[in-house]
Amino acid sequence: MTPRLACAVAILAACAATAAAQDDHFPRGRILGSVEIPALHAAANRGGPEPASTKPVTLYTVPVTGARAMTVVRARSQVLSVEHGNEQVSAGVVEIRMQGDRRWYRVQFQVGTWLGTGWLSPRDAGTYHPLESMLKSGLPFLTDGWDGSLYSMPRAGAKRRVVGRAREHQDIRVLATSGDGEHLWLRVQIIDRSPCAAGPTSPAVVATGWMPAYSRDGRIAAWHHSRGC
Repeated sequence: MTPRLACAVAILAACAATAAAQDDHFPRGRILGSVEIPALHAAANRGGPEPASTKPVTLYTVPVTGARAMTVVRARSQVLSVEHGNEQVSAGVVEIRMQGDRRWYRVQFQVGTWLGTGWLSPRDAGTYHPLESMLKSGLPFLTDGWDGSLYSMPRAGAKRRVVGRAREHQDIRVLATSGDGEHLWLRVQIIDRSPCAAGPTSPAVVATGWMPAYSRDGRIAAWHHSRGC
């Protein structure tokens, strides 16, 4: 099995395990960021009720103008949605391709029992939120995709030390990032408690170093509490 195929299988398995609408959980598969689809997300992001009907959004087989349709989604629940901000939702993006100066986004969908991925046209896309921006601006934490290691430099061959975690969803600060969306590294401080926890002092730094944003099997290694404290 090729690495790209293995990643695709992991994405679909994650989608099946967690269902398509997942606004209040961290994504189990690999995402580069998230993109707002105004036809599906605008009402929720304005704080309004779900509309009785929405404009259908076509997802395509390949990221080029004139491509064949893969499927049509008609509700937010039919795409893997995550919170990029406080009660602000958008579709998780697993791949990005450029066609000239137009950006296409590959997103995950579930229509009935059909799980898959399709390409969102630039004409149906709104604001894109890179993963690194969400982690740096939110309250980030480590997921079960982190292997417990920190590196001295943002590359796999750098000096590595095993730190481990003290608890589930260990809190971190993201100090810097390196690489692109496909090979993203995070320079983090692991802290001993949540910044939201009351106490006479600020959270103590347990360890500092670089970590890959994704595990070898395609899981996301850090996510964020989008709604703050």
